[in-house]
Amino acid sequence: KITSTVVMNGVKICDGTTIDSSVIGDGTFIGKNCIIESSFIGPYSLICDNARVEKGSVIPQESIIGKGQTVAQAEVTKSFFTDSGKAELSVENEAHALKFGHSLDFLSKKRPIILFHDGTEKATDILNVIYSSLDFSKRVIKGDFGSYPLASFSAMKKKGISVFLVSEATDVVTAYVFDEKGLPLSREEQIICEKAVFTETESRQGMKEEHFLGDESLSDLYVSWRSEKIPPLASTNLCLDNTSSCRLLSRIIKKLGGECEFSPQREKKDFLSIDEKGTELFCVTKKGKKLSKLDILYIIPKYFPCENVSLPDYTPEGLKDAILSNGGSFSIYSDEISGRKKASGVYGYDDGISIALALLSASHVSGLSIDEMSENLERPSFEEKTVYFNGDKSIIFDRLCEKSHDSEGRLRKNFDGGHVSIVPQYGNQFRIFAEAINAETASELIILAEKDVEDADKSCF
Repeated sequence: KITSTVVMNGVKICDGTTIDSSVIGDGTFIGKNCIIESSFIGPYSLICDNARVEKGSVIPQESIIGKGQTVAQAEVTKSFFTDSGKAELSVENEAHALKFGHSLDFLSKKRPIILFHDGTEKATDILNVIYSSLDFSKRVIKGDFGSYPLASFSAMKKKGISVFLVSEATDVVTAYVFDEKGLPLSREEQIICEKAVFTETESRQGMKEEHFLGDESLSDLYVSWRSEKIPPLASTNLCLDNTSSCRLLSRIIKKLGGECEFSPQREKKDFLSIDEKGTELFCVTKKGKKLSKLDILYIIPKYFPCENVSLPDYTPEGLKDAILSNGGSFSIYSDEISGRKKASGVYGYDDGISIALALLSASHVSGLSIDEMSENLERPSFEEKTVYFNGDKSIIFDRLCEKSHDSEGRLRKNFDGGHVSIVPQYGNQFRIFAEAINAETASELIILAEKDVEDADKSCF
């Protein structure tokens, strides 16, 4: 029964719950038989079954109230997940990592759990803590250096859950979690993980059925899988950065007949660099021209088109036109996910290894050097930025809609020389994407949109 209550977007309320004279923030999940009286529940919170929130309570956003607890007695816990499929774990709080491992155990059921790290000491330490919390009866694959694409592939290959731990801040390790389709966890799966924090932890006894990346190396499987989909690269001769992602790329290139070395002698060879996470890359050609990831994504479809599903919303309009006009598009993650077409040259927007292979394949298929393919490259400037807010997300969204709204219902403004879009994200953040005739104009549009979000946020108070 719900009376005199404001319920925001994306809220789920289960059977038997009573809510009176309250405000329920965006994306909140409320379990069965809960009682909430004259309270404010912050966005993206989790209220477990049989919980009670007493009159006058103010629950911060992204909080958790445990099963059968009242807010007066409950430990209001910060949720793990801050974005789709991504969790933040405190380096200083081992108990937090243990709880996260237990929540993955709860989510995985009998599926394998695969763990990777970026090679840093902090990420390795957190991996070992998570590993110690996992159920010995499950198959646990304890990997070595990983990358975003390898973790996604491994989850799909083993039909389990993979975790890639990256040290991205001083006191925080970010966990990228993928499901058995190779995709980041859905909001529903995240809620299952959050609920597990308040379930009884079973005792861990005996030996885990652990598998290290040795005889059955997932990186070997990944190299073989990629090699089957890319044309021979016998003419490839380049230098690579010495990251885990580039080492994987090197193995693929060598298996395809190409040559490469880990020495940035840029004056003699093309040089490719991919970051440890495996998403960002750039290329320096033999003539010294530096190409960003976006430059490369404009080059590929012209010389190496492929077919797949439609592009993500945030793809720059100019890039969409370039890809679609050449008979193809690209997936965000992988080309073997159920429901997606298989193609020999599919590459992912967030997969640096796949983009690098597509660039080298384009060069090989066209018979042109990377320098030659990049000549007369004309593309709009593209910038993006994440902005944070403190107010009510739905109110901010409504304020922004009053200023900008296109025919497809997106937050978008058109200007002379470019356009800017504001895309809501999970939690208290928006992503701003600007595309313009030059970098200066794109930066100006980002600043204008950031000011719009700031003004809308202030209107909440």
